[in-house]
Amino acid sequence: MTRLLAAALLIGLAACETTPYYAALEQVGIEKRDLLVDRVEDARGSQKGAQEAFRAALSSYRSTSAAQPSRLEVAYDDFSGAYDNAKDKSDAVHSDIQSMRRVATDMFAEWESELNKYQDANLRAESQAQLTATRQRYAALDARLVQSEEKMQPVLLAFRDRVLFLKHNLNAQAIQQMRGEQARIEGDVSALIADLDQSIAEANQFIAAMNAGA
Repeated sequence: MTRLLAAALLIGLAACETTPYYAALEQVGIEKRDLLVDRVEDARGSQKGAQEAFRAALSSYRSTSAAQPSRLEVAYDDFSGAYDNAKDKSDAVHSDIQSMRRVATDMFAEWESELNKYQDANLRAESQAQLTATRQRYAALDARLVQSEEKMQPVLLAFRDRVLFLKHNLNAQAIQQMRGEQARIEGDVSALIADLDQSIAEANQFIAAMNAGA
């Protein structure tokens, strides 16, 4: 979000969720609600990056399992690099989810505390209803994001095992073992990518609802 980035640079603070950081953003018209949308957008972007990285790792796996002996070392290097990239993208997903959670926790705590400041009972009740609905939408998003993140781990471990084994066994037997595992790994990656699609869609719905003021 360009406005948030510009504001963060303007105030000269690190992009972390602290009271001075929030206060400085509020001075330039950016509330925790805006910041949460930004963090959800970050999480959505990192998930899209992870999707592409896992697709690339699977493609590299296929290429390695089909490599001729004379090209095996080159194929292994590509596969190892693709695994490292998938691991980095998975770590980015985790980091962005944690950042999103910190902002959400702070936003909901502030919203809850402000309910007691209302003099108008009708407005307080309306705000309470909005808070409850937003919490429910956020809880669904958080659960979906965490589920997708957790599904990355078995696939990463499968790739890592193949990388480690090939490192010391660049031979026809290792390739044959990869071919034997290929169908299962393809299925796992396809399921992960489909789950990430659902998670990204959930993020889109949450962002749309927040931007609409729901």
